[in-house]
Amino acid sequence: MRSVLVVGREGAVVAAVVAATRARGAGAVGATTDEAACEAMSAGDVAVLVIGAGVERESRDLLRRAAESGGTTVVETPLRGGDVDEYVVREIMPRLRTGSSR
Repeated sequence: MRSVLVVGREGAVVAAVVAATRARGAGAVGATTDEAACEAMSAGDVAVLVIGAGVERESRDLLRRAAESGGTTVVETPLRGGDVDEYVVREIMPRLRTGSSR
């Protein structure tokens, strides 16, 4: 099953998004470093990559390139302190079903 990779710099936020995604029946993993994110991407089973607002431009570019080469949908809509469950329902779950990027 293809899954969601959540990349961010705040471990608590990453963990909350991963938990909310899993609660909706989707596989999800999180990463707070570029190394861990690239390792997860190279496994090849990531359907949706969520890049948090705190991820630096250089890292963001690296992750986008990896996603593009693997046909992975990228979500970069910032959470901005909003409700995590609503974010997952609005931004992540529809892309798991359709594969559309934003």
